[in-house]
Amino acid sequence: MSKKSIDKLVRSAETIAREYKHGYMFTEHVFLAMLNSEEFVNILVDYGVDIDDLRHDVKDYLAYATSALREAKNGNKVVEEVLSKTGIKIEIIFFSIL
Repeated sequence: MSKKSIDKLVRSAETIAREYKHGYMFTEHVFLAMLNSEEFVNILVDYGVDIDDLRHDVKDYLAYATSALREAKNGNKVVEEVLSKTGIKIEIIFFSIL
């Protein structure tokens, strides 16, 4: 991949992260950006990958919550409610310093 292609991919991933109102760019954003690349998609299709299913599966990982939900007394209940009503699994992010 050329530097130009990589720069385009990173910009696309940043845009996707912003669309989801995420403060950070995660690997899922980069992977979704890669799924917008015709060259990458063609390679996956050659391996028999169902692109629509893959894109849907990756988007399932894009619901994140941080300290507000993590520290709320009913945080787990909220996560369960969102999942049961929408099918969206919220991933609560925990950071630690080693």
